[in-house]
Amino acid sequence: MQFLWITLIALALVTFASPLSYIFAENWYRKNPEYPKEKYFLQLEALFGRKYVKFGFFAASVIFWAAAIIVFISYVSLTL
Repeated sequence: MQFLWITLIALALVTFASPLSYIFAENWYRKNPEYPKEKYFLQLEALFGRKYVKFGFFAASVIFWAAAIIVFISYVSLTL
């Protein structure tokens, strides 16, 4: 169960950090249009180009955090 708990936390962090990195990079490229766009930003732009995808990732992050808390309270904390 510790593996499941750690996996849920990792998924929560990734699904929260990916749209944030896109938002920060988008703002940076908007302020500095003379710099060429990196390959990683272009990949994020293809994924997060629609605004509802970002909200979906944030919602998935909340769900993963809730699942991680439930697993921790139900199983992991009992073994500590």
